[in-house]
Amino acid sequence: MAREFHGYGTYFFLYEFLKRREGKGKKPRDIENWKAYLFGAIAVKSKLQTDGFTPQTKKYKGALDCFAQTYRYEGLRGFTKGFGTVMLRAGPVNASTFMAYELAMKSFDKL
Repeated sequence: MAREFHGYGTYFFLYEFLKRREGKGKKPRDIENWKAYLFGAIAVKSKLQTDGFTPQTKKYKGALDCFAQTYRYEGLRGFTKGFGTVMLRAGPVNASTFMAYELAMKSFDKL
């Protein structure tokens, strides 16, 4: 849980931030479906979340260590390497997740 907290926290925070910024003066569920899909695509997870669980497979000591090692060994490119490939997969997956979430929440509001 400690390992996933910051990644999912950032994931959901960014989604909610974008949704609330766009929907000022509206109810949270009044956002258009295409916008929920777009904001979900933008809210991608971090590199740190793919780190191992055990001491033998764990590469990073924490978020700062991940940042430092990435910069040390890969430079600035390490923060964007594979972005296109990740977006081809993660964008639609994350977008679909949040769109399904919004549709489910809208259906619960009608109950």
